[in-house]
Amino acid sequence: MCVLGAGEGGYVAEFVRIVWKPLMREIMEKGIRVVTNAGGMDPVALKHAIEKVYYNILEVQIRLGRLVGTRALSRQSLLLCLETI
Repeated sequence: MCVLGAGEGGYVAEFVRIVWKPLMREIMEKGIRVVTNAGGMDPVALKHAIEKVYYNILEVQIRLGRLVGTRALSRQSLLLCLETI
């Protein structure tokens, strides 16, 4: 699936096009919280790309959170982070 590399033009664009766009209405309508391991993607670029697609297609602004770093979080820390999103 990922052929272009990391950054806005690579993995991020593919993730948004192939995974996010087909599911975004349902995610928003049902209030689903999504946690993804962006792996080689740029988490900041992914956040901005998802916000942009919601605004351009559904004309809504959404709140997104992001975590950056390689240190694993405990389950409790992850749940606390999700509460702020």
